[in-house]
Amino acid sequence: EVFADGSITSAGDGIELGGGTVSFTGTIDSSQSSGIYVQGVGEVFAAGDITAAQQGISLGAGSVEFSGTINSEFSDGIYVAGVGQVTGAGSISAAGDGIEIGSGTVEFNGDITSGFSNGIYIVGDGQVQGAGSITASQHGIQLASGSVLYSGTVISYFADGIHIDGEGQVFVTGLVQGGGDGIELGSAFVSVDGDVTAQFGNGVLVNGAGIVAVSGNIQAPQAGIQLAGDGIVDFEGSIEAGIVGIEGGSGSQQVMVDGTINAPIAVRLGDDGDTLYVARESRISGEIRMDGGDDTVQIGGGAVIVDTIYGGETGETLGDLLLIGDGQICSEDLEAVASARAIADIDPNANVISFQGQVYPWAEFERIASGSYFNPCVGSINDGRVNRNDLGAPNALYCIVGGGVSVWEIDLNGQGSFSFAVTQQQFEAALAQAASSGANTLVASDNFGNSFHALSDGQTIAFIAPDLREPGKNYEFTFGRSFCAASA
Repeated sequence: EVFADGSITSAGDGIELGGGTVSFTGTIDSSQSSGIYVQGVGEVFAAGDITAAQQGISLGAGSVEFSGTINSEFSDGIYVAGVGQVTGAGSISAAGDGIEIGSGTVEFNGDITSGFSNGIYIVGDGQVQGAGSITASQHGIQLASGSVLYSGTVISYFADGIHIDGEGQVFVTGLVQGGGDGIELGSAFVSVDGDVTAQFGNGVLVNGAGIVAVSGNIQAPQAGIQLAGDGIVDFEGSIEAGIVGIEGGSGSQQVMVDGTINAPIAVRLGDDGDTLYVARESRISGEIRMDGGDDTVQIGGGAVIVDTIYGGETGETLGDLLLIGDGQICSEDLEAVASARAIADIDPNANVISFQGQVYPWAEFERIASGSYFNPCVGSINDGRVNRNDLGAPNALYCIVGGGVSVWEIDLNGQGSFSFAVTQQQFEAALAQAASSGANTLVASDNFGNSFHALSDGQTIAFIAPDLREPGKNYEFTFGRSFCAASA
């Protein structure tokens, strides 16, 4: 064990031991080796300034708690060869990785600069959480698999801003800029509240199945958002893309656009039957190509579609459906009701319609209908949510394709944002566990405090959320196991 403070200057390691604990306050300057080097398992508590030719802090395995500055001339700022935990605040400047660990967690609030490698690199499975600025030659943040929760700026000059090789979750608030892709991961979940810029690749690239929720601006020379497998894209903001605004690969995708897209092809989806919803007042410049399968496109009132909407002509059973308009029309407004119902009488081969001041050209659709619905303007919110009668609910719950429920958080101004989704398979597994154990079982939760629970009767799901208007109180909504089991 080493407990020291003051100033250490050395040609070799500033502090070296086989294993154990190092607690140091002060400055270390190693002209040829590492600042602090623990060969085996250890703990390092350091506060101050470390300057080293090699690693600033190096461990075989263990934990590092650091505050201050680290400057590594030729290697990594903090390096943990095995399983590790790094917690810190301050600044790291390194020629190699700013922080590298074999697997484990990194929680760092501060600035990291890597001259020739990654900002934060976890070789195996891990979690990264932090706030600040990361600037790197290679990936800003790289993991084999795991999760990233980051608030700040991530910049990579020659690779991806955030890169997860396998399955992962990314929650980002701020700016992500990549020399390759802005954000790339194998599969799972991406949530971005901010701007994403890619210099040579895609804005957001998910190589498998997943959910992508973006609120912000995306600029990319290839695709703005690309989802290769089954999943959901919920986009709000603007996309400027060189090839495709939003692209879906094999599998079935649900895409929701609220904002603007400017690309040669605005939306291009796969061959397994997809859904596209363009929200009211959105502006889409570029072709929409739904490709094969039975597809559905819905255009919200006032949305601008500059180019042609193509339904696709292969792999169809029922044919492609184009829905014009959205939202509730008051049953009392007879003129509006008649206008909406008249859409169903349009010949699909007409290939153009004028609606609410906009002209929509289409091709390759077999069915045309109104996307609006008619209800008295009292008593409920009829936009498809399953908790429609709970007018003051802080959340809107929707059945999703394939079974399951998606959750939208609603603020006090009535504005909604996607939070998370739970599949029917997750519900079924939790219900089986609850029935077997005789105890209520948590299914899933989010950062807003919302949660689903499988009740001990093995048949009931309870959704619980904090009440927005009365702190300390909760909103609850329950439903049976088969309530959202079928495709919505």
